[in-house]
Amino acid sequence: MSGKEKPVGGLKLVRAIRRERAKELRTIKSKEKRKRVAERRKLRATFGEDVCPVQQPKTLENTREYDETIVLPNDEEEVYEENTDEIAPYFHMKTKPKVLLTTSPKAKVVSWKLCYEFHRCIPNSHVIGRKGISLKRLISLANSKNYTDIVVVHEDRRSPNGLVLCHLPDGPTAYFKMQNVKLPKDIKNCGKGAVFGNPELVLNNFSTRLGHTVARMLACLFPQDPHFGGRRVVTFHNQHLRSLINESSVSTSRAFLSRTAQCSLNETCHNSMRSSAKHVWL
Repeated sequence: MSGKEKPVGGLKLVRAIRRERAKELRTIKSKEKRKRVAERRKLRATFGEDVCPVQQPKTLENTREYDETIVLPNDEEEVYEENTDEIAPYFHMKTKPKVLLTTSPKAKVVSWKLCYEFHRCIPNSHVIGRKGISLKRLISLANSKNYTDIVVVHEDRRSPNGLVLCHLPDGPTAYFKMQNVKLPKDIKNCGKGAVFGNPELVLNNFSTRLGHTVARMLACLFPQDPHFGGRRVVTFHNQHLRSLINESSVSTSRAFLSRTAQCSLNETCHNSMRSSAKHVWL
């Protein structure tokens, strides 16, 4: 067949043949895999688990080498620092969160929408227009109004790409790169029901010394008395050097919540917001 001649049926027939061959190969590989699994189960049943141990998938978490920065439970030095740092008054119940939310100067609609989603997510928060005020001047005004934290949404090319979190009055301050932001209207099957009450806060996998500080800064945004009857959950999950943020509300037909894998409750996500943030500096 010359280079200019086309096979009978054209490209559609060639692609169909390739799909069939690929399907046959997948079927053969699947049968071989099931056969190997059956053989391993037979060996375990005959000679025990030691002969053919169950294999565990390799992840970044279980293959990570020992890191000196990981904080061990009941570390005296870490406990002392947490009891004497700038965030300690919040955990000693001496202050209540009052958060100021704003954007970068001349922000576009998407950044304002994200800012109002944070406002709906964080209790006792207020959205204020920047109007060209410098960040230093804004911090002085927030201190005079007894705000405990400032959250500034930065944008680039008409989309939010950064987040500044500043704890008042003496810091610390953290900057996060932001990507993969999904508002409620962008999430499939996301409800629009009203939410109420203080959310329950979940901080997962902030195990290093820096992670402890970042987690404590995030915890300062929310009150310490969650309303479990409201069934609101805000999750910060640190994975692969990124912090995944998810806010959701769960409606259930029972009086208790099951955290098992096989959960038969009727769960519906209301007004959920998801994003991924990478910590840059503190």
